[in-house]
Amino acid sequence: MGLSVVARGTLKERIRLAFAMVDADKSGALSKGEVIKMLLRLADAGEALSCLNTKSSERAEQEQRLSDITAFVDRVFDRFDVNKDGELQIDEFERAVRESEAFGELEKKLTLRAK
Repeated sequence: MGLSVVARGTLKERIRLAFAMVDADKSGALSKGEVIKMLLRLADAGEALSCLNTKSSERAEQEQRLSDITAFVDRVFDRFDVNKDGELQIDEFERAVRESEAFGELEKKLTLRAK
């Protein structure tokens, strides 16, 4: 299912696949920690693939990236965790992806920082 959904799936199918990949403990809900870990991995991958240079080893930059990602995740949960249980259910995650321009903004910010 994975590759065919990524290549030809609908937006809803791709969102559900992303949810399943981030839900590390398979609880059916995403914790802040799971989302933060996923975004940190994406940021690290962006740096590794950057054509301008290598992965930063400077502690201050790493701490700033973690701070930026944590603040972003806090804002997402504040806005989209409708039942305020501290986790995103699939419907809340889908709404966040569909309605939040912040996911794209975070990607741009992390990409610019990597350069």
